[in-house]
Parts: sequence; structure tokens; C-alpha cells
Amino acid sequence: MNLTGKDLTGISRAEKKKTQIREAARVLFLENGFMATSTDAIMAAAGIASKETLYRYYPSKEELFEDVLRSLTLEGPHFQGLFGQTAPPSNSQELEALLEKVVREILTTMLQPDYLAVIRIIVAESPRFPRLGPLFRKTVPEQALNYLQTLLAEGQTGGLVKKDLDLEVTGRMLLGTLLTYALFDGLFLGNNFPQMPSSEVINSIVTNFRQIITPEIFKIGDLQ
Repeated sequence: MNLTGKDLTGISRAEKKKTQIREAARVLFLENGFMATSTDAIMAAAGIASKETLYRYYPSKEELFEDVLRSLTLEGPHFQGLFGQTAPPSNSQELEALLEKVVREILTTMLQPDYLAVIRIIVAESPRFPRLGPLFRKTVPEQALNYLQTLLAEGQTGGLVKKDLDLEVTGRMLLGTLLTYALFDGLFLGNNFPQMPSSEVINSIVTNFRQIITPEIFKIGDLQ
């Protein structure tokens, strides 16, 4: 008899049940949207017999939707560890490498079919359910903006970034650029599988951004 409540993989029965509910809800939310997905439908898809069981793991449909958003974004394979603690860049090469990494990973996530489907849900249903927008903002947008502001602040401390920059505005400039690839190449064209920008394009994005943030005393490509 297993007294720990865990299977051979080390996952508890409660964790497995929660994942089962979340995955069933994910499929329904992406297919039908938030408002059209009922808790009864989620229970049926997840094989849950009572609402008491469902509410034990997720007290509300909003909390379940938020967990689905988190699993599709911040807990996805492309974002694991991306916004964690990293050593501050000590030179221009390290700053450029960090910027290239964050640009590539944000684009990779934004261009995923499930992520595009979530954006469609937010755009379509936020007027009827205003809380969806803040729920979505708490995932990739807010995390990415906070990460960029921290990275830029560390760059300022090391003399790699202009001291007079508004860090929030500057971070939004980069995020806005990346968002156009999801909007223009994905949502606006009804394309669920937009192509990832080439390495040349990503390098160009990073280079242009560095031209904005780099102190005038340095030259791009000559920073040490």
C-alpha cells in the first residue's frame, strides 16, 4: 500500500486530479471560449462526479481559467526559467545574449496556436467579462515587462543602458514590436500557425533595440 498518496512518478493523486481538470478545461476553453464553457461541461470532460470535487481544486471558473492561462504560458516548456533570477549582464555581449533569448522565447510563445486562441478569447469576451483582461495580463505581458525593466535597470547600473530611459516605456516598446508578429501574422490573417521570424530578423530586432538603449559614448558592436 502506498501511504504517500503518490504514484511511481512521484505525482500525488491530488496533483493528477488537478491536472486532469485543467487539461479538460483547456480543451473546452480553446474550443468554445470562456463564457460558453460551463462547469458542468468541464466536470463531464474531466470525469468529475460532483461540483464539490471541482470546487475543492478550483473554487471558481475564473481561477480555473487563470490556471489554464498559466499552464499555456509561464509554465510552458518555452518559458521555464526564462523570467527567473539571472546574473546581471556585465558586458554588452551578455546583455545582447539575454535580449536575444527573451525576444526568441516570447515570440515562440506568442506564436503558439494555443496562445493565439487565448488572445482571441480575451479580445472577444473581455467586453462581457472584464476580468479576463487582467487575468491574461498577469501571465506573459506582465511577467515579460517586469523582466525587461529589471534587465534594463541592471544594464543602467553597469553603464550598458542609458540612465535617462523610462524603463516601463522602453520595455513596452520591445514588447509592442514582438506583439505585432502575433497580431499581424497570426490573428489578423486568421493564421493559427504563423512562421517564427528568422534569426536575421530577431538579430535585427535586438540590434535596433540596443541602438535605442545604448549610451551615446558607445558604438554598437564595439561595446566591451
